[in-house]
Parts: sequence; structure tokens; C-alpha cells
Amino acid sequence: MSLRLILSLSILLILVAAATTTEEEDIVDFLKRYVDPLEVPKLLESGVTERYKNILQLARFINEESGLPYKAAPNKFVLYTGEEVYAMLRDPQKCSTSTTLTVNQNLTEAAVPETKDWREDGIVSPVQDQGRCASGWAFSATGALEAAYHQAFGEGISLSGQQLLDCDRAFGNAGCKGGLPSQAFAYVKHNGGIATKDNYASVAEERACKFRPEDLSVNVLDSVTAGSEDELKHAVGLVRPVTVTFAVPHDFLYYKEGVFTDSSCDLFTNRTGHAGLVVGYGVENSIPYWLVKNSWGSDWGENGYFKIERGKNMCGIESCASYPLVA
Repeated sequence: MSLRLILSLSILLILVAAATTTEEEDIVDFLKRYVDPLEVPKLLESGVTERYKNILQLARFINEESGLPYKAAPNKFVLYTGEEVYAMLRDPQKCSTSTTLTVNQNLTEAAVPETKDWREDGIVSPVQDQGRCASGWAFSATGALEAAYHQAFGEGISLSGQQLLDCDRAFGNAGCKGGLPSQAFAYVKHNGGIATKDNYASVAEERACKFRPEDLSVNVLDSVTAGSEDELKHAVGLVRPVTVTFAVPHDFLYYKEGVFTDSSCDLFTNRTGHAGLVVGYGVENSIPYWLVKNSWGSDWGENGYFKIERGKNMCGIESCASYPLVA
């Protein structure tokens, strides 16, 4: 074997080793963003390395080859197994209209703004993190109630999603096994109100109902449903933020920025498994979008929010839209 060949092979082995070391360091640094450094060695043995590599490859395809109008990146969901993701989202649900939802959003002649972002009005409460509990429905409902209260009374309030998890069973919701914001509004109306977080603290898991009537704060007089994207735009543009439910395709978990769109969502427009709060709408790079507050923490997506293509009932977002009237 010639000296030149030996040197070439040696250099190649060094480059491969360096690339492998860099990749391993990247994975370790990634994991340290989400877990205690002492937990990293255990995670590296659990299959998370392979999931990270797969999602990184998916993100590179979306970002560099797909032509899609959004970006993706590995995030905390790399740490979740498929079963854990399912537990967080639960089975897709078919929207039900509560008997208390007596008002429909009607289109009027009023001029609807071309763009809207209720965060600029100061009535949108901070992004929450539902953890591994399938409670997006509860955070969507409390977000809508908080916005409505702030708009009506001029001051912010933080309401107890935990009360909804623990106490709202008679109206079709099931705690950490899923539910619908519209059914949460029905419960609050029937119950005579909902407590603040200070009076009913969050533990992010189900427990026995512990609310006290003297702690009840905001009450629901009624709810308004928006049955189409035109009605949804009318409600968001002229009234306030609106709760929605939507399907969650796999790639959505790793959304980072831009306008999310996915043709596979057409399969789930009437059976949605997650909920959020539409706080605005606009156009980005000629693509109309809804701006939605999620409940996966502020380190997910665009500081806890995402944009999703508007005008196509993307992922069933028009299927179960509603907002409360509060007192």
C-alpha cells in the first residue's frame, strides 16, 4: 500500500470521526435544552438519537427541498415516543354543539380589517404549556375567556384550566383524555363560573374536583359559533379571539416558523384532535394565514404561536370555532 493511499485513508477516518463527534455533540446539546444534563446518558440509550436524526432529516427536506411555506426543526417532541404523542393529542373528536350555544356568528356589512393581531390590543394572555396531558381544549377555552374578560372589564385575569380538567365531565370533556372548548363554555355557564389560577392551582394532571363556589370568577352568558372561515374572519376581525379545533399531522409537531400547510389534513377536516385560540390573521409571502396561540409552551413554534394557511379549512380549523360572552 502506497504512502499516499495510507495518508488518504487516515485523513478520511479522521474526517468521519470528527463528523460523528460533532453530530453526537449536537444531539447532547439539543437534549440539554429540555432535560437535566444528568438525564442525557439515559436518553441517548432510549432511542431518542435515532428520532433526532430522523426529524433532522425531515426538517432539512421541508426547509430545503419541499417548497413548503414553513420551516421545521427538532424540538421537545423528539423526546416523545409515538405512544406519548398519541396520549397528548388523543383520538380525533367530532365537534358537538352544546345546547347552550344558542348564537351563531352572522356576517354583516361591517368592514372587516385586512389583518388583525389581538396581541397588539393587549388582551391575549401568555402562552401556556399543557405538558403531556391532552388538555389543549382547556387552555384554548381559558385563553378565550381571559381575552373576553380583559376586553370587557379592562384588566387581565388568569383562569384555572385545572378546574376544567377536574370538574368538567357532564358536558362531554374528559380531562387529560381530551375535550372541546365549546363544551367547556357550556360547563362554565352551568357551573356559574370558573375560578382563577390563584384559587385553583394547576398541576397539569387530573385529580378530584375541588372548586369552591366562593372562588368562582368569570361566568359565561352564552357562546357564539362560527361555522365557516368567512364567519371566523368576521369574529376574529371584529369581536375577539376565537377557539378552534384542528387535526395535527406528524410534521406539524416540528413546526418552527412560517405558514403551515399540509394536504394530508384534508382527511381530518371533520375529526380534530387538538385546540388553539385564533388571535389574528394576515398574509405572509402572498399566503393568507390564521395566527393561532398554541399550548405547547413558548419555546415551540413562533414563541408559542403558529400560522396556518387560511381559506382552505386547513386541518379542519373551521369545524368547531366558538367564543364566549362573559360576565
